[in-house]
Amino acid sequence: MRRSKVNLTKDNFYDSLSLLLTECIPMSKSININEAKDQLLQLPKQLENESAIIITNEELPVMVAISYDQYISMLETMDILSDPEFKEQLIAGIKEDQQDQRVSWSDAMNELEW
Repeated sequence: MRRSKVNLTKDNFYDSLSLLLTECIPMSKSININEAKDQLLQLPKQLENESAIIITNEELPVMVAISYDQYISMLETMDILSDPEFKEQLIAGIKEDQQDQRVSWSDAMNELEW
C-alpha cells in the first residue's frame, strides 16, 4: 500500500486523517440506491467481507454502509481525536515517525519507569 506524505499541521489534521483512512480502508464496492434497497437484508452479510459499501444515486456517492462494529470504532476514534491535547500529541508523534525519530519500546518503558 502506498502512503501519502503530508505536511501535517493543526489546520489540515482532519483532511490528512481522511486521506489516511481512505488509503487504509479502501471502499472498493459500490451499489446504486435501488440495489441497496433490494439488498438491504443481505448488506450485513456483505459487510463481513467489505470494509464499507458506497451507495450511489445517479452515479454520485450519497451514503456509505458500514458494519455496526466499524461504526462504534469510528465514534470512539472521533471521541479520542476531539481531545485537543491528544490531537497535538498525535500530530507530534506522526511528525517524529515521519522523521524517523522513534523511541524503542525498552527506552520508553525505562523513561516511564515501568
